[in-house]
Amino acid sequence: MTIQNFNPWLVVILLSIIFSGLVAFIITHSRILILEKNNRQLKVFRELMNQTNESVLLLNDQGIIIEVNQAFVKMIDKSEQRLIGKSVLHLQSDFDFHEHRQQMLRSFADKGFYNFSLNLFIKKETFMPMQVRVSLIQIEQIRYYGITACSNKILSEKESIISEKNDELFEIQHLANIGYWEMNYLTKTIYWSKELYSLLGYQENEVEPNLDFIHFMAHQDDQSRVWKAFLNAFQAQEKVDIHYRLKNHQGETLEIFLRIRHFFSDTNEHIRTIGMIQDISEQIELKEELDLQQIYTEAILSNSHLIFVSFTNRFVIVSVNKLMTKLCGLSEEELEGDSLMSAFGNLSRRHRKLINENLDFKRPLPLKDHAGKIHYIQWDHSTIEMKDGQILNLLLGLDVTETINQRKALEEALLTDSITGLPNRRKLNELLVNYFYHNGERTDKPLTLLCVEVDPIAQIGDLYGQAIEDEVMKNLSQELNKQVGKFGLLAKRATNQFCFFLPDGDNNKIVEICRNIIKVFNEQFYNKRYNVNLSPFIGIAKFPQDTRNRDDLLRFASVAMREAKNENINVLNFSDITRVKDDGKIATLRT
Repeated sequence: MTIQNFNPWLVVILLSIIFSGLVAFIITHSRILILEKNNRQLKVFRELMNQTNESVLLLNDQGIIIEVNQAFVKMIDKSEQRLIGKSVLHLQSDFDFHEHRQQMLRSFADKGFYNFSLNLFIKKETFMPMQVRVSLIQIEQIRYYGITACSNKILSEKESIISEKNDELFEIQHLANIGYWEMNYLTKTIYWSKELYSLLGYQENEVEPNLDFIHFMAHQDDQSRVWKAFLNAFQAQEKVDIHYRLKNHQGETLEIFLRIRHFFSDTNEHIRTIGMIQDISEQIELKEELDLQQIYTEAILSNSHLIFVSFTNRFVIVSVNKLMTKLCGLSEEELEGDSLMSAFGNLSRRHRKLINENLDFKRPLPLKDHAGKIHYIQWDHSTIEMKDGQILNLLLGLDVTETINQRKALEEALLTDSITGLPNRRKLNELLVNYFYHNGERTDKPLTLLCVEVDPIAQIGDLYGQAIEDEVMKNLSQELNKQVGKFGLLAKRATNQFCFFLPDGDNNKIVEICRNIIKVFNEQFYNKRYNVNLSPFIGIAKFPQDTRNRDDLLRFASVAMREAKNENINVLNFSDITRVKDDGKIATLRT
C-alpha cells in the first residue's frame, strides 16, 4: 500500500477492535477474580454452617439454594446435588419466599433479622413444625439470605433443659441463701428473684419489687451505710460490697452481704443496676462461735499449766503461749519465726536429735529456761493440715520436773542405805546385772568383789545403843569409801557387811586395798572410845578366774568372807579355799 492510498479510517477501526478486546479481557478476568473470591467466602461460610447442629440454608436474591449444611441434608433426607441450585419453593413447605421477601426486607431494616414459623412436609401427610430465622448476608455487594431452622420438638427440648437449669439455679440460690435483683433504667422495671422474695419475708409476687424495701428494711444503725453504698457504686461506676443487718417482713433479723454494681453505656448513660443479697447469718454465727472457741482456747493455754508451741515441718515456731515465753525468758515476738531449738535452749546433741527426729516424745524431754535450770517436759504431739496444705505441728507440754525429782529421790532412797548413804544391796545387784550384761562374755574385763564383815559391831549397839552403832558404821563407811578408787563402788550389803565392787583384776592392787581396809580398822578412834575392837573379815572372788556367773561371783565372795571369819584371818581368796562341784555347792573348805 502506498502513502497515496493510506486510509486513516482503517487505523481507527483497528485501534477500536484492539481496545474493545482489552476491555472485554479485563472485565472477564475481573469477573473471574470476583467469582473466585465469592467461592472462597462461600466455602468459609459452608464450613461455619456445618459447625452448628441446627439446619442452615443459604439463598440468593432469587430464592435459589446456594448452600446447605449437613444437618439440613440429614433432616430433609436428600443429597446436596438435589438441593443446591434449586428454588427454595421446591421444598415441600407452606413457605413462599417471594411472598415473604418484602416483609423480610422491612424486618431486616428494623431488627436485623426475620422470624417466622412454617410446616415442613417430610413425607406424605407428615409435616414438621419449625421455627425459622432469616438473616441478610452481604458478600461483595451480592445479597444472600441465611436461613436457620429448628424444629419445635428440639425447641421444646431446649426449653425443657433451660427450665431444668433454671430450677437448678433457683435451688442453688436457695441453698446458698442468695437473692438477686435488677433495676433496668431503660425499661424502668425492677426484677426480684424468687429467693429474694423469700429473704425479704414475702411470697413470690406478693409485693411489687422496689429497691426501697432493701434500704428501709436495713437496721436503723445501718441504713445510712446501705444508702452510701448505692451512691458509691453509682459514682465510682464499680461494684461495692457491704455487710449490714436486715429485719425482714417476718420480723427476722438477718446478717446480710450486699453486692451492688451499676452498668453504664459508652456515652455514660445509666443502663441498669444489679444486686446480690446473701443471708450470711449462719456464717456470722459460726465465725462468732469459732472466735469464742479461739478466745476460750487461748484463755486455757494462757492460764493453765500446759505449755503450748506450734511449729512448721521445718521446725520454725509459729506461736507460743505465755507459759512458754516465761520459761524461755523471751517474748512471743522473739520466738515466733525462730527455730524450735531456741525455745528448748542449748541442749545436748542427743536431746536435739530426739526433738528433730523423734516427735513421738515417749519420755519427758529437758528444756532449759532463761536461768539455765533444766525442766523436764512431757509433750503430746499432733498435726493439723492448714488451708494452704501446709502441716502445722502442735505441742502441748506438762512440766513434770518436780515429779521426776521426787521419783529420783524415791529411787535413790530405795537404792541407798539410810544410815551410811552408801548404795545398798539392791543397787549392787543392779550394778552387777549391768556389768555382766555388757562384759559377761569378755575375759579381758576382769571384776573383783570384796565382801567385808565388821565384827563385833553388834556389841556397840548392845552396850551404847543403836544411835552409837549407826554413828560408828557411818564414820567407818566414809573411811572405807576412800579406798574404792576412781571406778570402784562401795555398797552396804547388810547390817554389818560392806561389798567392794572393783572392775580390776590386778592382784597387787587388790592386796593393797585389803591392807588399807585393815589399816582403817586399826586406826579408828572408836576402838579406844567405846572399848570395843572391831575387825574386818574380807572374802575375795574374781571374774573370770573363779566364775563367769554373776550370782556365783557374789556368793563365792560371801563364802570366802565367812571362811575368813571362821579361820579368824582378815583376808581370804575364794580360789584358795575350795573347788566347786558341778551343782555349784562347796565341796571342801580346804585344799
